[in-house]
Amino acid sequence: MDNHIERIIAILHEEERLFAEIHGIEERKVGAIMSHDGSLLERLSRRQEAILEDIERVEKSRCALVSDFAVLHHISGSHTLSDIAACVDANTAERLAESGRRLRLQLERLKKIQATVRTLIDDNMEYYRLLIDGLKRGPGHGAQYGKNGREEEKGRRSILINTTA
Repeated sequence: MDNHIERIIAILHEEERLFAEIHGIEERKVGAIMSHDGSLLERLSRRQEAILEDIERVEKSRCALVSDFAVLHHISGSHTLSDIAACVDANTAERLAESGRRLRLQLERLKKIQATVRTLIDDNMEYYRLLIDGLKRGPGHGAQYGKNGREEEKGRRSILINTTA
């Protein structure tokens, strides 16, 4: 029993560490977005994807351990950390609960920074959309104007810009 619990606690600490690393990457993304450094943003995103793969692997291990523990201790239904904590001594239950709380707090902090990053990305995309729209509407090279001061259609040129980049 203790072996399962110790391994679950170790996995919770590992998940907390990995999510803290993602939080650091998200903070660096803020700087990359503010400085319009697309190559840094891409590198950070690739690193983040690798960490997410690690998290997926660790999470599967934790779920398997929790399921094994539940089978050994005849826990039916959902298999939460609270269910497991109810089956162990008070000290172990407190350590398990504390590890779960720390992971949850890390996830809440991550959620907040990700909302900030999403807002910055959306704002930057809107800025570039407005910039591109202005370039498309702006007078072309050698624009011709009519008597009313408006640009005549024959003086306009098409501008092709890849907006998905």
